[in-house]
Amino acid sequence: PGAVWDELSLIGSFTQRLDYQDAEHLAWQIRRRDVDLMVFMFGGNDLSREKGDLRRTTEPYEQEYARVIRKFRAGKPEASCLIMSLTDHAIKVRGAIVSRTIVARLAEAQRRVAQSEGCAFYDTFGVMGGLGTVERWRKAKPPLAAPDLRHPTVAGQRHVALALYRALMQGYVSYRKRQEGKPLPT
Repeated sequence: PGAVWDELSLIGSFTQRLDYQDAEHLAWQIRRRDVDLMVFMFGGNDLSREKGDLRRTTEPYEQEYARVIRKFRAGKPEASCLIMSLTDHAIKVRGAIVSRTIVARLAEAQRRVAQSEGCAFYDTFGVMGGLGTVERWRKAKPPLAAPDLRHPTVAGQRHVALALYRALMQGYVSYRKRQEGKPLPT
């Protein structure tokens, strides 16, 4: 009760696509919904840019990601913001499942954007196990990574969700301990 979950998917699209959206319209939507927490988790499709503009630096990605965050946060600057890094993605190399090295680079880029834009950061990639996760998760029973080597299975999604829930609750307990004896903020 009291919680409303709105979701916007970027299926098959790049972070850049949200950068193309009308800033006033996005801000209006956020104000209209009176959002208290915005959670951003995307970047998987941007991996295809590893041989292009992101080959040497993630700066173009960081700039566009930051612009997207600002467009959303303009609607309610006091709302909390959480950036969750992308999950591990792998490719097959001579029959072996190998993590794409750009994943770690983009996860770090997302961490920098979170810091620069005043958002919390959750290292989904790191919590999953970092490089090599897809290989380990494919071997798990039941498998936690899908055959496409990019997406978690339903069991994998539950694993990520539970880890996030535990991290949020641990943070909340820590906050409450620091606030012991003080009234909760309104």
